[in-house]
Amino acid sequence: MAYEKAYVKWYHKHNQRILVTYLMIAATLIIAPQLMFPYDPQSSSMPLALSAYIVSALNLLMALLIPLYQFRYLFNKHSVDLFYPLPMKKTTVYWLNYGIGATLVCVPNVIFFINVLWEQASYAYIPYYLLMMTGLVLFALSLYALVTFFVMKCNSLWDACFAAAAVLISQLLIVSAVNGLLRNAVTELVNNGGSAYEFFSLSYFEGAQPVMAGFQWISASLNAFFHISQSGGNFLTLWLQESTLNAWMLIYYLLLLIGFSDWACKTYVKRKGEDSEQQTTSKFIFPLFISLITGSLLAYNITDIAYLCFTFVLFFLMNALAERKLVIKTKMIAVLAIYGISLL
Repeated sequence: MAYEKAYVKWYHKHNQRILVTYLMIAATLIIAPQLMFPYDPQSSSMPLALSAYIVSALNLLMALLIPLYQFRYLFNKHSVDLFYPLPMKKTTVYWLNYGIGATLVCVPNVIFFINVLWEQASYAYIPYYLLMMTGLVLFALSLYALVTFFVMKCNSLWDACFAAAAVLISQLLIVSAVNGLLRNAVTELVNNGGSAYEFFSLSYFEGAQPVMAGFQWISASLNAFFHISQSGGNFLTLWLQESTLNAWMLIYYLLLLIGFSDWACKTYVKRKGEDSEQQTTSKFIFPLFISLITGSLLAYNITDIAYLCFTFVLFFLMNALAERKLVIKTKMIAVLAIYGISLL
């Protein structure tokens, strides 16, 4: 335990300025809307709604960036040679870094709840705010675990940055592709057209994406508060109905968090010092994300020539990043043709 305490003290000493700057920026962004736009009882807007959106955005941003910062030493041979000989097990070093990062992800949520206690108009909603912040923490940590796992699979910082960005982009593109496909289906089958949301429960599908779940919860709270201001009712019940999230969804995110955290730990233990600064060859990084991003783009719209050209260029650029050189192989063209023919 002495080594663990010494490591935490060392981490705090060497990152103190960054931690203080992070706290100041997060506190300013969360508290500023309350000072600039004080709550009006006559308004139909939920108090601290804008601050809640900022918290969710900070959770998302930190879940993507902190794994890159916490494990940046893995992508430099000299740093790896300093960390690996530490008198601690590799699992201990991993969980220390992972735990510190997870704590930093949750900082905006704690600041928000302190802000709630300061705002007297929000006292009636304290149980709701506590539940919402707990949910946002769970969504953010599940995304944090997901990004950490993919970062562990990378051998260079550039590849890790690509993996973190791809986790975000692929989720958004998959949701857009599904919405586009279902919208086209509705347009073809219904004479007068219509929205895909009228026929399919897309909110459940969107809620299963960590990137979108937090914003969906906050949007649901605004709708519930507006409904209460107009017709009355129980806020918590209306909020849960609007959000369409339930206990099973929370269990899903909890399993996602536990599963990918443990998987990332096992990947960390298997890493070797010589893996640093090498080309990333894991099938979980470039092949997986190139397929997800390209397939989602083609599924969303495959009939527009300009859009199709953009997708093709992006496909070859991502492959060039994976190969570390601009190259066009027969295999790439064959894979792209399979995607296009299948989705067309």
